[in-house]
Amino acid sequence: MNQFNMYEPEIILMLSSFRGKEFNNKIEYFYSLMYQGGVDYRHPSVLTTNLYVSKNIRHNILETLRNPNRTIEDIKDIGKKLYQEFIPERIREEIERLDIDLKLSPVILLVTDDHEIPWELIFDDKFWSLKYPFGRIYGEPYRRFERPLSALDIIKLDSDKRRKAVLISPCKDLPGAYEEIKNLEELFKQINEIGEIKSLVNEEAKESNVIGIFASNDYDIIHYAGHGKSVLYNQDNKYIESISAAIELFDNSLDDIRIKQLKLKNKPLIFLNACETADGIFVGDKTENLATSFIHAGASAVIGTLWKVSDNIASKFATEFYKSIVKEKPFGISLMEAKKIINALREDNKNLDWASFILYGFPTRKMLTSSNITQIVIEMSDRKGTLAKVVKVLSDLKINLIGSKSLTYKSGERAGYIAEIQLPKSITFKKLSEKLKGSLPNDIFFKVREQ
Repeated sequence: MNQFNMYEPEIILMLSSFRGKEFNNKIEYFYSLMYQGGVDYRHPSVLTTNLYVSKNIRHNILETLRNPNRTIEDIKDIGKKLYQEFIPERIREEIERLDIDLKLSPVILLVTDDHEIPWELIFDDKFWSLKYPFGRIYGEPYRRFERPLSALDIIKLDSDKRRKAVLISPCKDLPGAYEEIKNLEELFKQINEIGEIKSLVNEEAKESNVIGIFASNDYDIIHYAGHGKSVLYNQDNKYIESISAAIELFDNSLDDIRIKQLKLKNKPLIFLNACETADGIFVGDKTENLATSFIHAGASAVIGTLWKVSDNIASKFATEFYKSIVKEKPFGISLMEAKKIINALREDNKNLDWASFILYGFPTRKMLTSSNITQIVIEMSDRKGTLAKVVKVLSDLKINLIGSKSLTYKSGERAGYIAEIQLPKSITFKKLSEKLKGSLPNDIFFKVREQ
């Protein structure tokens, strides 16, 4: 594998969808579409619009989704309704223009506060989750989104370190989950980039051990195979019940309230192979779930499910996903490819397990496993043409640009640019600095540092 032939999407779309007020049996949604890429699309970088969605249509979509007897035609019908009723015409036209007319390959990041809606099942001529690398994150309306939209979301690996993985299965009543853990153990043993594998099975998956794993901040991959469930709480003995989502441990459960209190400083990838870990529940006026709770706690990405998945398919899906990410493919690509593989195994209209898995986190994020490259940041001053000149130098040196963004002062005024790159061991800091210094005007400030 050419480690510098990294995935670089032609365009990254950030689609925002936020719920507004309800009236006359309708819900108002506010939308925006932003994109970034290397092509001059001759269109505004932001499209904003709103849409009114019937509460009955929304209710029927969710009822069908949660019907255990649903078929592939039911899921397609849901997808078509989502496309027609939940995606404004202007945004549909823009995505079609990029995809069909310009033949680009968009990556879609959805920012939303409505996690009950199965956005990944949107269907035009094909399901979006089989067509585009797709990830979603929690967002709030009117809150500025400052995270850069680029493939610079890389989980860093020290040059002398290999990945650590922990596999958790607390449920004796799920023999398929136990087999899944054993299969993943064998898979990870064959992957040179994973240097340590720890398994907590049955009694070993008790609360104190699992909390200890999260608190250690020592594991890059945390895989859970077990039960997801809802928990009812009474608040202050006033018989006011609230619903919380939880994963089952051997001697207790770990709910979303406690999950949010975790401090996952090493930003692990978490795979929740349990029932409905990504299905939304209402918290106040927002919808959240176990996946969003782990993101709040600091996870870099979470794979969850919208509905119950068969043990056999769950194990196969996880295996295909992990095979892909250790090849340094982005999480969005890895998830999409795993879905396509599992979908190809479908022999009837009832096996829809491939559609259940969704990604919370940036679809461009990848797990860097090679020790032959170093993540570098170049800071530069604000001057027209500066970034283009730097990119030209990097291209001449055959250095992979991961992404770039603007730097701003607190006042909002632009202060300069920052570019993230992957520097091969064959090129030193000194050589890169000298090349930049010889290629840039003397009055342009720049600084090279390790990320």
